[in-house]
Amino acid sequence: MVNDAKPLSGIVVLGVSGVGKTTVGRLLAEALNWNFVEADDFHSDVSRQKMASGIGLTDVDREPWLEAVNIVLNQQAGGWVLACSALKQRYREMLVAQRTDVAWVWLHGNTDLLRLRLRLRENHYAGESLLNTQLADLQPPDDCLQLDVVEPPQALARKILSQLSPGLSVRQPVLVSDKNH
Repeated sequence: MVNDAKPLSGIVVLGVSGVGKTTVGRLLAEALNWNFVEADDFHSDVSRQKMASGIGLTDVDREPWLEAVNIVLNQQAGGWVLACSALKQRYREMLVAQRTDVAWVWLHGNTDLLRLRLRLRENHYAGESLLNTQLADLQPPDDCLQLDVVEPPQALARKILSQLSPGLSVRQPVLVSDKNH
């Protein structure tokens, strides 16, 4: 899933709640001048209500959501960065099918750190109570860039840009500055 040879059209930043997918994804999209897609924006109201109540989603709940995200990705003109949990291999396949122009970045971290982040997070329906179900569902991806989220988001974005730079031919990456974010 890490693309070494072909130019990239997309980057998927994946992981459980609290790893900073949205923050890191936005930094990458900004640095690359690519579109940012937040997968959470495509959950149904019913799914959002379930998660807000601390109930994890099932495969059946996730299927229309993943299909909607796939449609949005296929409609993107130019490069894109997707922030999405993409917990299972099957979900990742549904998101991008057989595309080979996508790089995968798995953000992971210490469970205590993730719980703390989720406790401090405001205005999001996916709270700390969902972390255990997400960790249970997680099938760690094999072929991807893996980063521990102990570092600040800006440092993670810089590492991602550095690692993926050979495939980023759409535009030269702009350095992500700590002072800008």
